[in-house]
Amino acid sequence: MIKLLNNTKGLTISSDDIQENLNISEALAINFIPKHTFTWHNLLTSRTQHLKEKLGLLTDWNVPIDANELVRMDSILNSKTKKYQKNLIKINDLMHTGEYKIALERVKSMFGKPFNDGRFMFPYQLETAAIMNVKDRLINAFDPGLGKTLTTLIGIASNPKNKLNLIVTMQRNMNDWIRELEYLGFTKDKDYIILTKPWDMKKVNGIKFHLVSYEKWSNERIHFSDKPVHLQETDEEKKWGSRDLPEDCPVCSSEWKKGNYICNNELIHVHNHIKEIRRCDFSVISKKIPSLSQYYDNQYDSAAIDEGHYIKNGDSQRTKAILRIKSKRKYILTGTPAENGVADLYWLLGWVTGFSPVFDDLYSRQKDIIKPYSASGKVGYDNFKAHFSISGKRKVLDSDSMTSQLANEKDLWNLLDSIMVRKRKTDPDVAPHIKIPKPNVVRQHIELSTDERLLYDEQLRLFSEWYQGELKKKADAIHEGTTYKISSIAITAWMDKLRKVASCPWIFENYNPRNSTTAKIQFAETKIKELLKANKKVLIFSAHIPTIQFLKIHFDNIIDGKRAEYIDGQVNMEYRWDLIRRFQDPNDPLSVLILSHRTGAESYTLTQAKAVFLFDLDYNGKKIEQCWSRAVRLGQIDPVFIYFLLSRDTIDINMHAYMLSNNQTVDTAINRAAESLKVLASQFEGETKLSGFDPETFAKEMLKSGTKRQF
Repeated sequence: MIKLLNNTKGLTISSDDIQENLNISEALAINFIPKHTFTWHNLLTSRTQHLKEKLGLLTDWNVPIDANELVRMDSILNSKTKKYQKNLIKINDLMHTGEYKIALERVKSMFGKPFNDGRFMFPYQLETAAIMNVKDRLINAFDPGLGKTLTTLIGIASNPKNKLNLIVTMQRNMNDWIRELEYLGFTKDKDYIILTKPWDMKKVNGIKFHLVSYEKWSNERIHFSDKPVHLQETDEEKKWGSRDLPEDCPVCSSEWKKGNYICNNELIHVHNHIKEIRRCDFSVISKKIPSLSQYYDNQYDSAAIDEGHYIKNGDSQRTKAILRIKSKRKYILTGTPAENGVADLYWLLGWVTGFSPVFDDLYSRQKDIIKPYSASGKVGYDNFKAHFSISGKRKVLDSDSMTSQLANEKDLWNLLDSIMVRKRKTDPDVAPHIKIPKPNVVRQHIELSTDERLLYDEQLRLFSEWYQGELKKKADAIHEGTTYKISSIAITAWMDKLRKVASCPWIFENYNPRNSTTAKIQFAETKIKELLKANKKVLIFSAHIPTIQFLKIHFDNIIDGKRAEYIDGQVNMEYRWDLIRRFQDPNDPLSVLILSHRTGAESYTLTQAKAVFLFDLDYNGKKIEQCWSRAVRLGQIDPVFIYFLLSRDTIDINMHAYMLSNNQTVDTAINRAAESLKVLASQFEGETKLSGFDPETFAKEMLKSGTKRQF
């Protein structure tokens, strides 16, 4: 008699009788039924014959089947099929169902009225909250500044099935979530708590929300050991630290390897005249405390992951910690689901779908193998990338056009239609409510000064000579039958030098300028003075700390009484929030705020800014978009001028083209539309070598006016 057993992977067919087991194996082989036929994934996604008919083939081999077992398995399969089909429903179709309409009425009855301060939820927010009531898996991909946080809280709070809910966010965003929770009437320690220790995670009556930072959730805590007494110069320096490691190992006296917490030096130890090699193993750590994710116990009804684009790297501790969360309902918040390319979506989609049959491995399907993407290893990620990305890498110095790197976009759109709500500031159901004026984008080409040009060309020549030498080493290695790999880290370092020449040339010893400022600063100064005289505030973004610090000094009091400050990663959170508060106060003299790209990509509201200057660029175009979105967001009432400052015939132009190319891929994947060359051409300002004007030719020419790869 056949036994039908079910587990998390699928059905197992077996028998207690040895002969029947042999008959089962032979029947499956003769009828070309592979083992994966009875996985849940195959049973749900394949359009083959009914389970009963498949198993009926075994009766011809004298293997009896219990009818009650078939009924039981059919019931389980039907339940899973309903859930699978529900997850496949496109969101637009879902909004026509009775279940959605009931959920929308419930959301409106709870949160549809104006709040005490007169604010109210926009229709697109109420609709998304209702979708969250019906969809157990959802990516909230509103543009930055459209209210993802409040919408998500309302979606969770309005669902009666959500008794205890986990929210994971960056530490710097914790205040935003607390503010919105309390805005909705939730009280700390009564309705929500902030997780800091493992025992905080237990269920407590009345507590509805658990907030935790990515840092606490994914990072283990390290306690450092005491230094030897003779090295303890002050009370504050009694223990080792991540920035205070030994120069030499206190035990074996070997040189301490930078960044290590344990000495791996091998020592020769003689015991009974026998030499043994032993590792030193001296450690500066006294103990490690696991991250909070290690104590996760499936107790949450829902989980919301803020800044979901931070889990794009499957090898990072952050992503691994998020993958441990297996709640009944899963939500991701991100204004930029994919930053560098479509492959960034893999782990987001994997976590939110649970790597279920909904997330089908289309690359393997081409080979007639039906299976979901794998949550472990690189196979799933590589297959996803192979199916949705055009093969080949774009080189920064070869970037002279905007080219999408997306493949099989319709397959991707079909998946996203069922799992992602995308709202943009310009959408017809959003724009009339938020009334954010369209920004004026200016891509300004700036000619380097003579001194800057000499420095840049010299650095480019040195880069070329170095690279030629590396190519020779590689050719020699091939000739000798060995291998030699050119260091990508070294190449990046050389390119970083070129970036800094175009941004902060004064840090180079051989830079001898005739002017005290650079061509970029001179252009920015003219514009910023005009803005400050009109009592308008300004944001400046840069990738380089020397640039940020210099610009603060340069623009501070450039118009009497108008102050400048900067924020980078080293500025503590308390002072950072004080600067933001001051900048947002129209009567405060703080009028120029300079931020690093990384800091600028954080979720701050800086709507007092009426102009944004992107002093230099990042390879990640969506990070740059997040920077200027600090000003172009809900609450902005004026058109904001956005200036891209691009030094002509430098790596600035190459990075700009590379960034635009990545944006083309991401915008096509997520928004199904990308910026045209005609629109781009209208944004360029600066001299061009063309006598006539054709928008596409003009845009292409401007994109090409960067550093040519002559080596």
